[in-house]
Amino acid sequence: MLATIPSTPFVPPQTLTLPTIGAQPPAQPPGALRRAVEWIDEYSRPRPATAGDFAQHDYGQALIHAVEAGFAFMSLRGVAIAAAAGITSTFVVRHTHSRAAGLVAGAITGGLAAAGVAAATGSSPLALAVGGTLLGALQCLRGDRESNVRDASGGATMLTGLFLPGTTKIAGALGAGIGASCKSTAQKAVVGAAVAGAIGAALGASGLAPGGPLFAGAISAAGGLIGPFWGPRFSQTFSKLANDAGTALGGVAKRHDIGVSETTANCLGAFPAQFAKEGIRSFINSDFNPGAIVVSGLLESVELIHIFRNQKQPTQPTPTPPTPTQPPASQPPH
Repeated sequence: MLATIPSTPFVPPQTLTLPTIGAQPPAQPPGALRRAVEWIDEYSRPRPATAGDFAQHDYGQALIHAVEAGFAFMSLRGVAIAAAAGITSTFVVRHTHSRAAGLVAGAITGGLAAAGVAAATGSSPLALAVGGTLLGALQCLRGDRESNVRDASGGATMLTGLFLPGTTKIAGALGAGIGASCKSTAQKAVVGAAVAGAIGAALGASGLAPGGPLFAGAISAAGGLIGPFWGPRFSQTFSKLANDAGTALGGVAKRHDIGVSETTANCLGAFPAQFAKEGIRSFINSDFNPGAIVVSGLLESVELIHIFRNQKQPTQPTPTPPTPTQPPASQPPH
């Protein structure tokens, strides 16, 4: 009798799957740090409501900043010097359409006004005249029609002001503002650093800036380099904070049936945002004078309100009328 062979169930062979050449692993969601960086990058970009450009150089911006910068850089005497230079440079740019001509006019006016103040008060004529020249040229940039130019000059002093005293910190602001007027990123960086470095080195060589030409030139060049990029982002962040605060205020007013326009709400939101902003910048510009925080906080709030009320409104693209369709031409009979 034959032995019974136990049967085993048939198991089909497993198919070996080879990895596809060039296949990418599934995308991983961005980490917290990357999301934070992307949020900051997006939030510091301008909105149509916060762009801040004007149709032409603006007297209001020049005068508001004359009080703020004049007081921060040269105390009360600087207010008159900056105001004269701001009015003159704005007038020249409006009539010549040349930013370079405005810079020269502002510098000359500031230098002459400062020399007059020095003669009347018995101050050092050279130091005051050079400071007035720098402040006067800065006023042309701070009244500029382009917000990038205004904000670049303001952002540069946040670095240079940590190392250079008084009006010598303006060298970086001048380079940054001039660099910001260029088109490409490389031009902004190179021109900003070169102009600021040259002015700073000259101030150091003349003994008006501490550390000699190498130190003063290097610090000024660094301000001119980062100003065109840091300044606009810094200012736009706080302009957006003001815009968001105004939007929230407008929502509250609407729920309580209080008529508040978007512009009015933005203006009210400007005060907390600008005080926070100037609490940082004016403290540095004034060589760490606490009184400048209050003065500049108020004036910067007024300045942003002026921007919200007078900036260029974004133009809506004109819709292209549809092209009328022509009926097909009738074919002649054959």
